[in-house]
Amino acid sequence: MVRNAKFWTIWVIATLAGGAVLVAGMFYGGKSRANLLIGATSHGHHQIELACNACHTKAFGSASDMQNACMSCHADDLKTSKDSHPKKKFTDPRNADRLQKLAATECITCHTEHKPEITRTGGVTLPVDYCELCHRDVGKDRPSHKDL
Repeated sequence: MVRNAKFWTIWVIATLAGGAVLVAGMFYGGKSRANLLIGATSHGHHQIELACNACHTKAFGSASDMQNACMSCHADDLKTSKDSHPKKKFTDPRNADRLQKLAATECITCHTEHKPEITRTGGVTLPVDYCELCHRDVGKDRPSHKDL
């Protein structure tokens, strides 16, 4: 019994110490914090990859929290680039059938971070042919989308 108690005491102490090292690394690790990332950031976000709280504003935030974080940096860019996917297009009741298939009111539906193996131009992480369901001739209509 005493031997078993010693084992569990050592196990608990080691677990707590390991956890403390991880937490300290997250908050005070500097460049070494990159080792804690779940995946590399996209090219567009490489400059803030160690500032986790720039996007992750709440520990267990909702999709709405993430959307607010995206818009806090990208709202002006979307206005000046004449965003072809503005939120108002997808909140229009005439597009309700499309919203059942695609939660297009949130950036993270198409732009998921920390997934370098599936990230394409513009940080898009959906399959190449995904958009063709609605946009078969988008390359003809928009030269900027020719090779997407």
